[in-house]
Amino acid sequence: MSLNNLWRIFQFLKFYFKAKTLYNIHSPYLYELLVKVSDLDKEYYNLEEVERIRTSYLYNHTQLEINDLGAGSSNKSLSKSISQIAKNSSSGVKKCRFLYNLIIYFKSKNILELGTNLGLATAYMKYGRPTCQLTTIEGDSNLWKYSQLTFNKLRININSLNDSFSNFFSSQKASLDNYDFCYIDGNHTFEGTLQAYHALKPQANHEKVLIFDDIYWSKGMHQAWEEIKELSQKCYTIDIFQFGIVIFSNKVKQKEHIKYLPWKYKPFSTGLMG
Repeated sequence: MSLNNLWRIFQFLKFYFKAKTLYNIHSPYLYELLVKVSDLDKEYYNLEEVERIRTSYLYNHTQLEINDLGAGSSNKSLSKSISQIAKNSSSGVKKCRFLYNLIIYFKSKNILELGTNLGLATAYMKYGRPTCQLTTIEGDSNLWKYSQLTFNKLRININSLNDSFSNFFSSQKASLDNYDFCYIDGNHTFEGTLQAYHALKPQANHEKVLIFDDIYWSKGMHQAWEEIKELSQKCYTIDIFQFGIVIFSNKVKQKEHIKYLPWKYKPFSTGLMG
């Protein structure tokens, strides 16, 4: 087992014992939000077609040359099968359902995703708000081409760009504040994560949600999350281990940070002790 995996196990144990369940959350805003978005076991009938595509990818052994531009990258091409990518790199079902629920809750109109991958999480977000404008960025040209197959199969209209995040931030600087929901699932480095935060944090006083994927992926990624928590003023931040969520809203009374787990994973946490 690698040192990074041992570190992640240790971090999860720390997270678990500090995490709150619904019974421990006193903020009415956060309580209502988490009640609405954290039920991931209900039936999602309208998403069955997306899951059929995921299943087909899990059995697809076509090899793609991937130029990994994110963490651990030396800018060398790696050969990976669609099956490997769907299993190890794409957002899993639980993550996708959580994103879907968040999109519905916030009624997001203008969504940005950094890291399209095979387009499965993209599709979930679009299904959550079919009338939204959704822009997704993928740096690798082969992955980007494959994501177009996903969108074509589902017959959904996505503004999909093959570009680096840095180039996108530079070229679209004037319009970045228009996005009200941003899912950052690419370039899992300290520098890349903070660059995304500074580019996408709201410049005006309006509601905006930033989702940072895999905040415990590495020490650098977690350090970036800790800095984001400190930098974010008058907002709620929620750590659910897989995601870090930053909510900028006029409804925020005072800055608050919580670690959250559904009660079924921590059933002895009933709130009776505070």
